[in-house]
Amino acid sequence: MLADQIRCTRFREALLKVVPRGGTVLDVGAGTGILSIFAAQAGARKVYAVEETLIALEARELVARNGLADRIEILHSPIEELVPPEKVDVIVSEWLGGFAIDENMLPPVLLARDRWLKPGGAMIPNRVDVWMAPCFLPGFEKKRRFWLSKPYGVDMALVAERMYHELLYEQHDLFPENLMSEAAVLWAIDTLGETVHRSRKPFKAKSIFTARRNGEINGLAAWFSADLGGGVLISTDPDSPANHWGRVFLPLRRSLAMQRGDTISVNIACHPFGPLATRSKWTVMVKRIRS
Repeated sequence: MLADQIRCTRFREALLKVVPRGGTVLDVGAGTGILSIFAAQAGARKVYAVEETLIALEARELVARNGLADRIEILHSPIEELVPPEKVDVIVSEWLGGFAIDENMLPPVLLARDRWLKPGGAMIPNRVDVWMAPCFLPGFEKKRRFWLSKPYGVDMALVAERMYHELLYEQHDLFPENLMSEAAVLWAIDTLGETVHRSRKPFKAKSIFTARRNGEINGLAAWFSADLGGGVLISTDPDSPANHWGRVFLPLRRSLAMQRGDTISVNIACHPFGPLATRSKWTVMVKRIRS
């Protein structure tokens, strides 16, 4: 993630535009503290960098090496256990999974918002949209056929069956031409308005897509677009430059032949499954046009 220049540059641009000079910032899940350093560069008087894991020790050293120990305070603690020493002007957190909500990091960020953010304060990101479209991923089909072909003279179909139940992350070979239809928004998340209670419940959606050409589909592509504030946007859609997220691919048990005009009904649910974990379920139904 640190080597992802798109990710880091966009968050830095947003912080430079959103953080008021002399203001205060909370960085939730600070990791190495890179976003906290960006906030200090933007002119923050005080940055509270909260990190639960032992990487907080590395963050403390990194902050000191950059001469910012007097302005960035590393708090090695779960955010839920902290009492705010003061309210902040901005909360920044890179809580985004492959399709935003799948790492279940949103609830603690919203809890921090309710406890730490000043009235009229800003959230980075402030809006996240999760998108989906049926697609055909050639690389997946090639792997499926390999495992079903009795490679090495061994029945390896079990491997293919396991693939059908996996979310395949970081798919960098999924491009606009692989999409069978126009994309649709599954969920729109307003980080200033979303409630903690809602964020802890399953995210569910139903969408109907229309095939725009003849061809095949073998899964669903998912991605996000995020408004970081100050007019700064970041997206993992198939048209965007490559970043570490890539696209997420939700496979089907078999490829389906499509005709232009066929409709594809998709039901998807993403269920919280403990800290930093979710389980997703998806179904696809195709309605053929009459010849």
